[in-house]
Amino acid sequence: MSKHTSIVLGILVALLPATLPGNAQYLKKEESGGSQGGLTMNLVKTGLYTISVGRGNSVLRPTGHGLVLVDGKLPGTYDSLQAQINRFSKQPVLVLINTDSLPWNTGNNARFRQAGTGVPAHQNLASQAGSKAAPATTFDREFDMHLG
Repeated sequence: MSKHTSIVLGILVALLPATLPGNAQYLKKEESGGSQGGLTMNLVKTGLYTISVGRGNSVLRPTGHGLVLVDGKLPGTYDSLQAQINRFSKQPVLVLINTDSLPWNTGNNARFRQAGTGVPAHQNLASQAGSKAAPATTFDREFDMHLG
């Protein structure tokens, strides 16, 4: 496992327990399944969803203050991804975390940034992703996120 992947996994593990309480009021009644623009959203466990298409998965985590999305899919899928997210939550995507610099992870970074989503990434990912997929914030070793 690379150091970058360890950092991202550490961020997710830190976010998961702290965000469990108080999420139910932000979720719509439908919990899983359904397809929008070829994307399928499924409930993994309470408050944790995967959004799948082809060879890539994204992870969606609602919090009391907004949504955390891991991997933003290929360029051109933003509208269908956002429509799928909107079927399940009224909250905005506050943070987009990329696990790699590949297009199926970073393809919609620019659209999410335009929508006001924070896109932090390790400086190595930032240097590899290209200008359209460049994150809003970079870090070297650690990054603290405050979602409220």
